Amino acid sequence: MTIHRTLNTAIRARSIPSAIMLIALALALFSLFPMPTARAAGVIYVRPDGIGSGTSWPKAFPSLYDAMALAVSGDEIWVAAGTYTPGTLRTDTFQLKDGVAIYGGFAGTETLREQRDWAANVVTLSGDLNGDDGANFANNADNSYHVVTGATGAILDGVTISGGNNADVNSNSCVATRCGGGMLNKASSPTLSNVIFSGNSATLGGGMYNDSSSPTLANVTFSDNSASYDGGGMYNWNSSSPTLTNVIFSGNSASYGGGMANAGGNVSSPTLTNVTFSGNSASYGGGIANGVNSSPVLTNVIISGNSATNGGGGMYGFSSTCSPVLTNVTISGNSATNGGGIFSWYGSSPALSNVTISGNSATNGGGVYNENSSNPQIRNSIIWGNNGNAIVDNSSTPVVSYSIVEGGYVGTGNIDAAPLFMPGNLRLQAASPAINAGINTGVAATDLAGNPRIVGGTVDMGAYEVQAPSVISVARAGASPTNAASVDFTVTFNMPVSGVDASDFTLTTTGGQSGATISTVSGSGTTWTVPVNSMNSATGTIQLNLVDNDTIVTLDTVPVSLGGNEDGSFSDGAVYDVDRVAPSVVLSSTVLNPTSASPIPVTVTFSEDVSGFAIGDIVAGNATVRNFAGSGASYTFDLTPAANGPVTADIAAGVATDAAGNSNSAASQFSRVYNPVAPITRIYLPLVMVPTPPLSLPDLVVEQISTAGGQLSVTIANQGAAAATDAFWVDLLIDPTRAPAQVNDTWDALGTRGLAWGVRAPLAPGARITLTVGDAFYRADYSNPGGPISVGTVLYAHVDAANSTSTYGGVRESHERDGGPYNNILGPVTATTAASLTTLAGAAPAAPAADLPPR
Repeated sequence: MTIHRTLNTAIRARSIPSAIMLIALALALFSLFPMPTARAAGVIYVRPDGIGSGTSWPKAFPSLYDAMALAVSGDEIWVAAGTYTPGTLRTDTFQLKDGVAIYGGFAGTETLREQRDWAANVVTLSGDLNGDDGANFANNADNSYHVVTGATGAILDGVTISGGNNADVNSNSCVATRCGGGMLNKASSPTLSNVIFSGNSATLGGGMYNDSSSPTLANVTFSDNSASYDGGGMYNWNSSSPTLTNVIFSGNSASYGGGMANAGGNVSSPTLTNVTFSGNSASYGGGIANGVNSSPVLTNVIISGNSATNGGGGMYGFSSTCSPVLTNVTISGNSATNGGGIFSWYGSSPALSNVTISGNSATNGGGVYNENSSNPQIRNSIIWGNNGNAIVDNSSTPVVSYSIVEGGYVGTGNIDAAPLFMPGNLRLQAASPAINAGINTGVAATDLAGNPRIVGGTVDMGAYEVQAPSVISVARAGASPTNAASVDFTVTFNMPVSGVDASDFTLTTTGGQSGATISTVSGSGTTWTVPVNSMNSATGTIQLNLVDNDTIVTLDTVPVSLGGNEDGSFSDGAVYDVDRVAPSVVLSSTVLNPTSASPIPVTVTFSEDVSGFAIGDIVAGNATVRNFAGSGASYTFDLTPAANGPVTADIAAGVATDAAGNSNSAASQFSRVYNPVAPITRIYLPLVMVPTPPLSLPDLVVEQISTAGGQLSVTIANQGAAAATDAFWVDLLIDPTRAPAQVNDTWDALGTRGLAWGVRAPLAPGARITLTVGDAFYRADYSNPGGPISVGTVLYAHVDAANSTSTYGGVRESHERDGGPYNNILGPVTATTAASLTTLAGAAPAAPAADLPPR
């Protein structure tokens, strides 16, 4: 027992220092490698020589893979120049994450993302795990299957992806690891910018493979990628419709679709804008191949220098559910056995608008080859200069219109004439027959170069619109007619120019404006202003035209003169009608002086049509103005003398204006001496009995409709010899379907807009009342203004307008008793100023409806 106890004690004694040492070592290790904790999103730094955990450039991660493992949504990973691999196994991949953005192009000192230069500081994500790849995909059998794997919501910007490989010449199916050597997207749609895919290979989609994925690509290049079957640069399958902008496919190869291949059980129709396919090769579709359920949309695309050993040097389509849409596309320098430019087969029917197909070669159909019910729709296009016939149709009937086709082709607006391309490119010379020869329906706003698509009124055929400088318009900058001392013309060119001055213009004048002169020209770019000084106290017209004296040129390094090689003069300039003479006005009457007539009819004659003249502008002396009517240059009214003696009427200056804005001069005073002579009664035998004079009756008339000051008013007068004591209706008709002519021609019977007043107050002989919207007589419950009155609205006013139980309204009037003409209506009157029709809808009427005639 003693020995055992002693041994046990010895063991414990030796164990105590060992435990202490282990604890101390653990604490030291924890201090060097603390336990990870939850972190907020931010920037993670990566550089090849990093020695830290990514919190700054000095403490950057050395491994992008590790940084991506740490990243959470909202993080940005800044990657310095260098080459990064996803691991050591072929199955290792850079797996993108939703909400995580990877930015390459850093030197390793930047503090702002905008400071990076991804072209100078190249970041390569490489699948060459052993660093031993050679030219033409040599030694790549041990490379990563997919260098990058996508994720929806992820961003990849400023990197080069290379060295991915999963090519299998023995299978064309995407199983296991055979798709997307550079990048694989399955049910994921990341965003890529400033990315280069180079030197990747796969069975399908050497550069990128998309399955149920629609990534967004901008400023991306696919170069020298390869697929043993489809899509050397990109393959889109099964509901994959990516969006590509400013993308280049160059030097890629495959069996189908050297640059891009599209197909799928469901629709795979990418959208391509400003995309170039050049130098790609395949058996079918050197540039692009489209299969089942694939109708990509190509806008502003260049397809050049691609080749196919069989069909479709530029583009190949092989399904009745394949109908690509091409707008502003050039297809040139491509080659194939069939369809050097385009080969459409088995019902593929692309739609081509403003496409130029030139310089392609094939045994059959150097430009276009259509076979087996493939019926393309081609318009505003040029198919010229191809080797092997422009269009060859085999059991196909394309529709070609408004196009230049070498050798001719049946269709509306087609031309068989050389398009006259500019030397070295596919733009049109100034004398090209393709200029203004297309049809404007459905054309794009700009051409392949981004210039205005329609110059000169009608679209050009082909991908480029002629852009030699020319005058689009010489337009008035102000109103016409005008009384302005100086009028401005706006001259618009189709592109920015310089050298514009007064010497470039001439004036064509008439009448008193023959002395008009051009002042200092101002402006820049496409818009210039040419002021012209008009002649005072004179009328006439001024037209501005442009004369091409070769001083107006573009702002290019090598300036292009106006019209290029043609005369750029413009002789269809706008015309100003200048009137700087005030309208005069004269008052006259058929009644001689002195007179016993009452009322005295007066005619007002202006020297030209005027507006704004109203009954209130006539100042009467010893008389009342009634029955005002007229428009334009001629008006009439009656003067009813108040007493014996001089009766006068004056019209002051400035009460009316002509169309040019000149105010009238004052009229000479109109004057007549009113001197009624008492009648002499002679009685002859046998005695003749004179019947008793009839009873006196009122006579209601509308004197005026006014919109002056923006407010509507209607003036009613009693011209009869007795007071109007019964209630009556007054209607204002707004744009009626016809003119009112009799009782019960109310506003609601002849239109949809109108106002009504129920007047109950007695109206004495010679008295008048002015009605306004919302006054004591206004009946909102019988009105429908329908909005304010605008300038040009036709108005009628009708007094004593309604009584469904009689033929004479609510008031028996003298003209109705005597069989005289119906004088209860004024109009038509055209509103010369806009007027508000603010109503009191819902307010109680001034008089009970029972006091008014039924309507």
